[in-house]
Amino acid sequence: MESESSVMRMLQRVQRTVPDRDFFMHTYRRKEKGAEQRKGKSGLFAGGTFLGRKKKPKFNLIKAREQIRAFHNAFLANTERDYDSKAPEIRDTMSIPEMNAFRQKIREAAAVENADVNYLAMDGVIKYIDLKNSAVVSGKQNVLLDCLRKVGAALVEDGGLSMFHTTWFLSMYKEYLARFKLPANAELQQAQQGSEQEAKMIARRLIRKQFEIPQYLQLVDDKVIEVKMINHYSKDILVKMSRHGQQGCTASDIKKIFLENFKHGSVASNQKGKVNDVGIIMAYALFFARIPMMDQLVENIRNAIPNVNTEAAIYKQKIVIAQKISLLEVARALHQSDASEKFMKKLNLLAHGVFNYCVKVIQENQLDRVELKNDIYIHLLLKQAVIAITYKNIFRRNQDSYLKLLESSKKLLKAVTPYASSGHQTIQKLAGQANVYSKAIETIIQQINKEHSAGYDESDFGDTHQNF
Repeated sequence: MESESSVMRMLQRVQRTVPDRDFFMHTYRRKEKGAEQRKGKSGLFAGGTFLGRKKKPKFNLIKAREQIRAFHNAFLANTERDYDSKAPEIRDTMSIPEMNAFRQKIREAAAVENADVNYLAMDGVIKYIDLKNSAVVSGKQNVLLDCLRKVGAALVEDGGLSMFHTTWFLSMYKEYLARFKLPANAELQQAQQGSEQEAKMIARRLIRKQFEIPQYLQLVDDKVIEVKMINHYSKDILVKMSRHGQQGCTASDIKKIFLENFKHGSVASNQKGKVNDVGIIMAYALFFARIPMMDQLVENIRNAIPNVNTEAAIYKQKIVIAQKISLLEVARALHQSDASEKFMKKLNLLAHGVFNYCVKVIQENQLDRVELKNDIYIHLLLKQAVIAITYKNIFRRNQDSYLKLLESSKKLLKAVTPYASSGHQTIQKLAGQANVYSKAIETIIQQINKEHSAGYDESDFGDTHQNF
């Protein structure tokens, strides 16, 4: 039988591998601990070099990121030749000696103490490409974890927000989640029986993660609009050539983008041949809002957006609502592990909180009364209806409050429906969606009234974690 100390070490080790909101907190704790252990190890040959100093690497980051494409292409070219001798030749590639030299150059840059997170991220990408093209099976998850941590840390760092980092992060994250495994439930249950309070707490959290992790993967499914937008922008040649492609955005860049785009009171329409900077920043924010471990990055983006005018403020609130919906999605998944009345009430309160927050933003900005100049004004009016419809199986546990919520939602949609003949193509389309949502809400109201008349009980309403 394992000792309590060995069980505790196992639980702590597993906890550090969970890609949740505390992911980087565990990383920073380990770094601080490592720094403490290195204290006193100074001297002429500390760090393996004379005077304890390693030569600082100097190379062009943008060029190095472009070289990674050639590095990756070298593997693709070999793979395609193996399967199809007539496959077209892939240009922009590397020879094996060039690959080895480039790999070593990046590795040395990342090995320097307090290395630039951009070097660490490139090292992570190189290791990930090697991993994808390796036949070795053992230890893959640990390497993936290291790659994910390095690229994730670079994204959070000011100036690290780029399509380069984002697309590589997405690939790593999805593969890491697909491979992720927790200890057997019996082991975690046994850990809860011990006397160590911290071990009990960690084991309890890990049991919940069994239901959260599959939901994390669902949140970044290829069919999700936020993922589609990132994939769309990452393939756009104009975006690749802009600051978003390889260079990365700082908080100052984001502030400048919004100030420039809203200086005349309203964001400029997409112009042919120009990059939609605001659209890209929002694509980043809404995408990462679906990834719990990147919560700090989302906060950084939101805080960088200045309160220029009503529209800019609505963009910021759109991000907050996206974060709240992601939390609700994860909580709904947890209902599979906890079907208690107490948890159901918490879930109901959380769903109402998301809906009420959306309505609050609408009312504060008088979106149901002002002229709806463009789609951002309409977004929240539609979003509140989507929330009311999507989380039907949570709200309907209290029929009276849900009926009031639906009536309120239907009333707010009336501010959009008159724009069906506005002459503005995008707004007309959104007005059409409002009509669809209004009909769906009316159908739910009729259904609830029929169920109430028939004496249906809450248990007849289906599982809370299921979609409507």
